[in-house]
Amino acid sequence: MSTIKVDTIQTRAGAVPKASDLGLNVTGTILQVKTKIDDAEYNTTTSDFSARGTGFDLAITPSSTSSKILITINTRMAFQYNNTFGAVGIYRSISGGASTNNLTGETSGNMTVGGVLSTSLTIHFIDTPNTTSAVTYAPSFKYLSGGVGIVYIGANTQGSLISLMEIGG
Repeated sequence: MSTIKVDTIQTRAGAVPKASDLGLNVTGTILQVKTKIDDAEYNTTTSDFSARGTGFDLAITPSSTSSKILITINTRMAFQYNNTFGAVGIYRSISGGASTNNLTGETSGNMTVGGVLSTSLTIHFIDTPNTTSAVTYAPSFKYLSGGVGIVYIGANTQGSLISLMEIGG
């Protein structure tokens, strides 16, 4: 029986090899995880998804164009006035490429009685960005109708969470 011992393994270009460089199938496995907690509160009166939690953004660089990104956002939505409606989605920006203000459709809520309503919400979405450039995600949100039109996200007691997982494709 033989034993091979080395200090490091490199590709011909001198880089550290990835599992796929070694012929290993990584499809469906979690390749990396990024997480951020933000305790700020953001608000908007806009009626499109141009508002977002700018301090609540997080970037990930996929290792392959076939990778998928599982985005999880746990935050809260609040309304200050009666009959106010709002929605939360996911913003995506690819470094050197296009940005999308809402990947997910709408997760909406409303305030129908007096006082301040605050509701927790969690969004899960799987994106296929088809790039190996850095991709930034953040919650995007908008005012829909009614009331004075102030919609808030963020400022959970323990902070709001955004989590990104790269899944091998």
